[in-house]
Amino acid sequence: MAKTKDADTLGVHVRKEIIAEIVSRSDALDKTKSNYAAQILEKWFADGCPPVSESDRLMQVAKQSVKRAVKKTS
Repeated sequence: MAKTKDADTLGVHVRKEIIAEIVSRSDALDKTKSNYAAQILEKWFADGCPPVSESDRLMQVAKQSVKRAVKKTS
């Protein structure tokens, strides 16, 4: 992803085994590990931001419940 006004940088710490897999795949595609990791996040976003854990899923359910409650009172 090229640097644009609608993009920002995100730094994360992950297990070394995950980094090794990202490096392996990014090297095979002649991409940087940052670019490959950004593609993973872009795919997650394109897929509708599915929850990544049970607590994340529950948070999204609660968020939708609040939206529906607010809509009914409007």
